[in-house]
Amino acid sequence: MVTEKEKFKLYSNEWVLSSSIIGLSNIRRTRFKVIKILWIISLLACLGICSKMIVDLVIKYLNFQVNISLKIQSSSFQDFPAITFCNLNSFDRSKSSSILQGIINENNLSDYSNPQIVKNLLKSKIAGGSLDKKLVGFTIDDMLLSCLFNDKPCDSQDFILFYDFDYVNCYTFNSGYDQNGTKIPIKKINEAGTDRSLKLELYLGLDRFNLTKFVTNNGVKIVVHNQSVTPIISSDGIDITTGFQNNIGITKSFRYGLPWPYSSCIKNTKSIDGHESFYYKAFFTSLNMTSYRQKTCLKLCLQDFILKKCQCLDGSLPNIYKNVTICQSLETIKCTIDARGEYYSKELVCEGCPIECDSIQYSTSLSYSRYPTNYYLNYIKNKTNILSKINEFYNEGNISKSALIANIFYDELDYSVIEQVPAVSFDYLISNIGGNLGLFIGVSVLSLFELVEYMLQIIIFTIKTSKLNKKSSINIKAKYLKNENSLSI
Repeated sequence: MVTEKEKFKLYSNEWVLSSSIIGLSNIRRTRFKVIKILWIISLLACLGICSKMIVDLVIKYLNFQVNISLKIQSSSFQDFPAITFCNLNSFDRSKSSSILQGIINENNLSDYSNPQIVKNLLKSKIAGGSLDKKLVGFTIDDMLLSCLFNDKPCDSQDFILFYDFDYVNCYTFNSGYDQNGTKIPIKKINEAGTDRSLKLELYLGLDRFNLTKFVTNNGVKIVVHNQSVTPIISSDGIDITTGFQNNIGITKSFRYGLPWPYSSCIKNTKSIDGHESFYYKAFFTSLNMTSYRQKTCLKLCLQDFILKKCQCLDGSLPNIYKNVTICQSLETIKCTIDARGEYYSKELVCEGCPIECDSIQYSTSLSYSRYPTNYYLNYIKNKTNILSKINEFYNEGNISKSALIANIFYDELDYSVIEQVPAVSFDYLISNIGGNLGLFIGVSVLSLFELVEYMLQIIIFTIKTSKLNKKSSINIKAKYLKNENSLSI
């Protein structure tokens, strides 16, 4: 009679011989000791290499590394970006000279005092609400000599006012809103090149020497941005100069990052629940913005630092403290300037300002040509809307110092998509583990079922053996008791 042990031994032998793990079957099948040893060495070596490669792959997966994917997408049309421009000469001296002189006298300054301090004193009065920005800054009607978009005329009604502390009155074209705050369609463009562009001819009010006091440079700051972004003029813009037609070619790119665990960026920047930090939530509760931006958040950190140092707020920075006064005195203005220098020199890390994962970015290229020509000077004699603003200073030299053209266009309608992708995705991990197991030891998914089946047979054998041993023990004990009873009789 065949015992359970012999049955299991026979089954194990058959399992090894039929196993898809080739090394095991060959070790069992061969009768030559040398070849058997070679098969064992080969199997162990393959197991070692396979294990190392799988461990390295798992470690790489758990490190959450990323690769960068770059795609160039073709398009037959594009949304034209929002264009914000600011006069580098923040104040219209024909309106603000008396106000500026009053500030100089009030603070015992001179005409040759630090321009930054003098201008900040005036701007702080605007930020603090004691002075109307319309009384000192340029209006769109003051600056806009002519406007063309896609070869069609545009005018001051196509621009909305955007206040910036450093540049006072800025103006945005194609913001997606009209001057009443009503949402309107975003303008589109269906052809690249200088002929399909936004062409702005701007007058900057720098034609009289006595109106250039405290002006350290002249020109226009241009910011090309997406409609969903509030521009930070000082860091986002490029400067263009008077006396030239400034051709600004733009290209568009989309950037998509991966959030935790691949990075610390945040994906949902339009929800108050996108991040738990105080600064992040302030965008929606105090600043009344519709989306978060790290650049603005970092300015909130700087504002807090200045508040601790100067006990007042810097008017040039976002304000989330409604009951704290703006720094307006000469002493506090100097304090804010010193505090800024200290903040940046210490290279402080701002907690609670994560970077956003996704963004739309515009890169720019710049070229120039002289403006105006003698022909154009004669041409504008018949343009009463232009001549009325510059008639007193009508000659090539004065217009060259006072005006410029900004011609903004797409270099090409194609756009790039820059995307972070996992260096090792879960699918990639599983397929490579399977590939290594198959390559080195011939294991497939079905081989796992073979192992499961064999483990079940071991369990069954163990249970049966245990029962047989228990039954055998009972029989032996019964036989022993029977023999004892026989002897006693």
